[in-house]
Amino acid sequence: MSDNGVVIWGSKTESKSNQEIVEGIKQELSDAIPANVISNISLPTLATQGAEISWESSHPEVISSGGVVDRASAIIGDVEVELTATITLGDVTEAVSITVTVPTQQEGGLSAYYDFNDSLSDQSGNQEDATITGDRLNNTGGNITFAEGIAGKAAQFDGESGIRLADGLITSDKYSISLWMKPEEITQFTTTFFGTRTENNWISLVPNADGVSRVWSYNGSDWYDANLDFMIPTEEWTHFTFTVDQGEAKIYINGQEEFSQGNFPNIFTASNAQFGLGVNFWDMPFKGLMDELRVYDGLVLTTEDVQSLFNNPGDGGDLGNNEQTNTENDLPETATNQFNLLAIGLLIMAAGASIFFIVRRRKNND
Repeated sequence: MSDNGVVIWGSKTESKSNQEIVEGIKQELSDAIPANVISNISLPTLATQGAEISWESSHPEVISSGGVVDRASAIIGDVEVELTATITLGDVTEAVSITVTVPTQQEGGLSAYYDFNDSLSDQSGNQEDATITGDRLNNTGGNITFAEGIAGKAAQFDGESGIRLADGLITSDKYSISLWMKPEEITQFTTTFFGTRTENNWISLVPNADGVSRVWSYNGSDWYDANLDFMIPTEEWTHFTFTVDQGEAKIYINGQEEFSQGNFPNIFTASNAQFGLGVNFWDMPFKGLMDELRVYDGLVLTTEDVQSLFNNPGDGGDLGNNEQTNTENDLPETATNQFNLLAIGLLIMAAGASIFFIVRRRKNND
C-alpha cells in the first residue's frame, strides 16, 4: 500500500493452453444451460481469458440466438431446440451443441389442490402425492399428522418436519397460491409455502420477517420484500393468497387486498422448480396447521375469486378447472333441454303450417 492508500494486488491462475480453456468453456456451457426452459435464458458471448462465443439456434422462432424464448411458437407440442455455441480463443475455435426443450404453452388453471383430509394426495389429479420431509426441504425423516382443519382435516406440522409438494407446480410468470394457516408459534423467517428453482432463486411466504408478514423473494442478485404492515396471529386461522401477474404482485389476507406492487422477479423460468410447505433450506420449520392449499399456474385469481375461496373453505368451485363452461346463451346438453328444443321446433313447424293454410284459404276465396 502506498502513502496515498493505493493498493496493487494480483492473483495467479493455473496455466492452461487455449485448447484446454475452450474445452472447459464447452463443459461449463453444457452444465449451465437448462434442459427445459419456459422463459428467456442467458447465452453468454464472452468467457474466461477473453474467449468469444457466438450462438445459433435450430428454431430461432422458439429460442432466438440471443436467448429470447417464445413458448407461443410451440403450438403443436414441445419443441426441441439445438443451440450451437461457437467458441473462439486465439487460434482455437470449437463448437458445442446443447439440446433444450421448450414445452408448449398450456392453458392456465388449477395446477394442484391439497385438502389434507387424512392424506397428502393432490385432489386435482394433476400431480403426484406430496411427501414428508425432515427439517429441510431436501431431506427426510419427519412426521406429519392430521387434525381438525378449516374444512375437514388439516396437515399438522410439529416444528421439525415439512411437506415436499410435486415439482413443477408453477411454470410461468402468472400464478396464484391460496392456503389457510393456523400457526401455533411464529418464528423468525420460518416459511409456510416455499418455491425454489435453485438455492439462489426462490419465493417464500413468511408469517414473521422482522415483525411483519412477508412474501420474500431472491433471484440471485436482488431481494424483493412484499411486506404487510402487520403480522398474522397465532392460534387462529388466516387465509393467505398471493398472486403474480407478469411482475405485478398482490397479497390478500382473509379476502382483502393488503399489498400490490410491480417488479416482482420472474423466478419460475424452468419446468422443474421444487415446492414445499413449512420448510426451506435454512430456517426453523413451521409449527401449526395448514389446510386447503391451491396452486394455479398461468392463472391470476381476481379479488372476487379470492373472496370466494375465503368465504367457502373447502369449495373451490370451478376456479381454474379448465373445463368448458356454458355461456349465458347456451343450454346444457341434458335430456330435458333436448325435449324442450324438440317441443319448440314442433311449435314453430305447427305455426308455419297454420300460416300456410290461412294464406292458401284466402287465395281460394279470392
